[in-house]
Amino acid sequence: KGSGEIIKMVEKEGALYGEAYGNDPVKLLPEEGALFKYETNSIRIHFQNIGQAAQEFTLYHISIKPSTYRKLSKSPRSSFDKTALNGHFYNGETDTKISVEFIEGNTYSITKNGRERKAALIVEDHLRMGSYIINTNRDQDNNVIGLRVTNDRIKNVKFNKT
Repeated sequence: KGSGEIIKMVEKEGALYGEAYGNDPVKLLPEEGALFKYETNSIRIHFQNIGQAAQEFTLYHISIKPSTYRKLSKSPRSSFDKTALNGHFYNGETDTKISVEFIEGNTYSITKNGRERKAALIVEDHLRMGSYIINTNRDQDNNVIGLRVTNDRIKNVKFNKT
């Protein structure tokens, strides 16, 4: 989806669940064919191209515009070095410094202007810290050269590695 939101589909004990970052998993109730309904509200999900590389689903709700999500492809890299995201980053326009440090598992320490918080690695090169979405920029040699940060108030603000 254009906002950068990621929804993970998980099968548990024969049932399908949707897990959006920062929210509890929601059971999806089958309706007809590839159409499902959220157990807790009136949102409907329609899956398309199931089992294919172009697999996607669309969310429908009476009060919001439909949103289509595409399945993320697996990384072409055979292994992902989580410490490669470590570093110091700066945006001159906002005079903001961000430091990223891998802790363990999928947890990172993010320090923004002296305030430390925890972030979660959602998929390769994509961190979430509360309402913040943090994506990495890489050069042709696959080195991390910067970050792109988005939240409710800012969109795709670039931070260069220092």
